[in-house]
Amino acid sequence: MRPEHRRTGGLSGAGSERIASGIHFSARVVQAGRVTTMRLQGEIDIVAVLELHPVLREFTSRPAPALAIDLRPVTFIDCTGLTMLVEIRRYASVRGARVGVVCDDPRALRTMAVVGLSTVLCPGPTPEAALAAERAGAPLPAGTGALRDTARDAGPAAKRPGTASSTDTKSTARRVTE
Repeated sequence: MRPEHRRTGGLSGAGSERIASGIHFSARVVQAGRVTTMRLQGEIDIVAVLELHPVLREFTSRPAPALAIDLRPVTFIDCTGLTMLVEIRRYASVRGARVGVVCDDPRALRTMAVVGLSTVLCPGPTPEAALAAERAGAPLPAGTGALRDTARDAGPAAKRPGTASSTDTKSTARRVTE
């Protein structure tokens, strides 16, 4: 399925462009001043990621972009969606670009915290806050994939599915409550 490109009237009186859509998701881009906001809507799963990832890479390849990825209209995001966000942020940071994640949904924020991505993605409630949080946030973990790095750093129990020591459980609980 190829991305659909369509110019529409839009958010806050500004024009928006639909850059991708599928059965359960869509993505629109809104330019407001120096910030480009990509508003994702619906379910961000592996099907959506296959279409969105190349589009996001294109946007972060532009000269000195500031891109806010707005997850507020998202109803579901799985591990492939979270991985895409980490990879896009890493790709952008290597090129000197900034990517902020806009999210105010307690369920999505808790999921990010549980898997250890709150300090990697640095979500904020608005595009401006997300970009400010990204600027002040922790550096991205080194390596080929942030989720693989997190598992490696967690120790042997993280590498064996179905095993968890009380120490792992306590550290996860501590990260969620922080």
